[in-house]
Amino acid sequence: MKDLFQTFPSVIINLVNSRVRHKDKLLVKEYDSGSTHYMHDSFLMGTAFSLKVLGQERSFDELNWFASTRKSLEDKISSLEGSSKVEENGKVGSLARLNLWRQSSSIPVEIQKDLDECKRYQKEIELVEHVLNISRTLMS
Repeated sequence: MKDLFQTFPSVIINLVNSRVRHKDKLLVKEYDSGSTHYMHDSFLMGTAFSLKVLGQERSFDELNWFASTRKSLEDKISSLEGSSKVEENGKVGSLARLNLWRQSSSIPVEIQKDLDECKRYQKEIELVEHVLNISRTLMS
């Protein structure tokens, strides 16, 4: 039980992953997932309670998991945006420079999908972080 705080990041990853997949399924079924929020508050309240009771709040904070995850996603997003600009510059011909036949989005579909997925994960992790912080505040 003394290292229970180390298991929470992997469980949070699973929670975020299931939330993103659930919202993707709603998008496929043409639901308005932007106005629908499903949050597993009970898990995050339980996490905050466990950290408080076991006195592992400081140990969990020292992991800096949310900050490192945020940085990792930001790095991935910037590298994807950079690679899309490199591909865009490489494909531009003299006629395309006139912007007459150019499509509205010149980013390849695969890169755009990866960018969208990273941004969805970034939003979900931010939401989980805020709800966990609120839960921890309530436990204080």
